[in-house]
Amino acid sequence: MKRILKKVPFFYLAYKKLQYRRLTRKNKLAGDSLLQSASTTELNRHPDIFNELNSRLSKENIRVLSFGCSTGEECKSLSEYLPEAEIVGIDINKKSIEIARSNYSSENVQFVLKEPKNLNSLGKFDVIIAISVLCKHPEAELINDISSIFPFEKYESIVSELDQILNKEGLLFIRSSNFRFKDTLISDQYEVVSWNNRNPEPFPKFDSNNVRLDAYEEREELFRKKH
Repeated sequence: MKRILKKVPFFYLAYKKLQYRRLTRKNKLAGDSLLQSASTTELNRHPDIFNELNSRLSKENIRVLSFGCSTGEECKSLSEYLPEAEIVGIDINKKSIEIARSNYSSENVQFVLKEPKNLNSLGKFDVIIAISVLCKHPEAELINDISSIFPFEKYESIVSELDQILNKEGLLFIRSSNFRFKDTLISDQYEVVSWNNRNPEPFPKFDSNNVRLDAYEEREELFRKKH
């Protein structure tokens, strides 16, 4: 059914809108707060990122936030690469958090249900990871203007919230998002960190005016907060 709908973008986008509406009501969320309709994840899904953190960070007194942790596999993987770190996973989906708590809670791994304005209550972090969260996928592949489903202003608002809880010299990983971090107002407070990440993979990218960028390869994924 989904495969057929994708061949007719108008109907597929309408179908996704209804899906988000149903999930929003089910989880008792604000109308535009849900970014993903699926909770797809797996253990050790991004070993290049996890290895980079392992090589860069001291093993003690580190706090890591998995933003959009889904059912917890990312946090479990992080705890294995950084066994002495405190890992916090946060997600807006109540069912996902329940599964994560059931399967992966431990002395150094905890899961928090994201509620309005509760990010600041978590304290400060040394690392924040947002992988395949700040996007509308796969529907963004079908449009040239993303403003109707995920405007740039919403992306910028979320990364600004994350910035507020990231320590100075902290690391911010953003992968598979629909926008470029360098287009945000806070990006001048960060420097791009070069590392041996994976080869860029195709992903729909848009500029700050919500217009699709043609043939854009995302090579900037890791940022260090300067001040």
